[in-house]
Amino acid sequence: MVRVRSPLPTDLNDDGIVDIDDFFAFADLYGTTDARGDFNNSGGIVDLDDFFFFADTFGASARPVALTNDSGLDGLILSTEDRPSATDFVEATLRWTGEPPLRGLATVVEFDPSQLRFMGVHDQPGTAASLLWSRDLRPGSIELAFARGIDQEAFALDMPTLRFERLYPGAMTLRLGDALGHAGTDRALSIAAPEHVTVDALPVEFVLYPAYPNPFNPETTISFFVPETLESQRVRVRIFDLLGQPIRTLVDETRTAGHHGLVWRGRDERAQPVAAGVYLIELLTGTERIVRKALYLK
Repeated sequence: MVRVRSPLPTDLNDDGIVDIDDFFAFADLYGTTDARGDFNNSGGIVDLDDFFFFADTFGASARPVALTNDSGLDGLILSTEDRPSATDFVEATLRWTGEPPLRGLATVVEFDPSQLRFMGVHDQPGTAASLLWSRDLRPGSIELAFARGIDQEAFALDMPTLRFERLYPGAMTLRLGDALGHAGTDRALSIAAPEHVTVDALPVEFVLYPAYPNPFNPETTISFFVPETLESQRVRVRIFDLLGQPIRTLVDETRTAGHHGLVWRGRDERAQPVAAGVYLIELLTGTERIVRKALYLK
């Protein structure tokens, strides 16, 4: 069988188009001195200059990942934070829990462009660097791909994170299409689309969530939400015993809009351990007073 060499230098599998398969093949060459990835003929390491050259050739003739219902491998998960710390953006993280281990993924993400604006994709903090690529298909539809080199570990729970500017305070939905996965072979794997993700609406008033864990020992987390207001408001979170005696002030300051968390380790203002029993957690603002209970065990 005679293999016809493609006239496109970035068509690494010589199938006549520069597509996701070529992106995964390039990721395997990234960081090496393999001449197949040295598109700018520098004679050195395959680097970002070569990646930019590759990205410029990934045009309309490439094969997009279709939003279909075709069956594929299960294990792709898209999740968002239950209680994000900010109200002006949304982050959604991808995870792979299936087999085989993946070193690359390409998919399409869809959303309502009146509710969200795509800002980009980035690696999670403390994880290995990935090659990241994305492009607009149409309003509310983004094609993205990411991969790690052949000498890097496969993805697992540390796939990149998608970031969106939040334009709407209500509930909204993010949806992924069926994906293509790269496991180090010449052929991309079909990956089934995960369940769509609902981004919860932002609360419109102050919220004090139940302490967790509860009962607790040695510590519990106290979470609360500050809504968007015209004026900043001072927030005070205090611990009382059942007789109403103040035990400790955890925070007494102005907080920005969004979710916040505090940790109480069962100690009073003098850093002394408190007695076992039920305690009251008070959230006090200029307009609200909310109280919850927590049980401290010894």
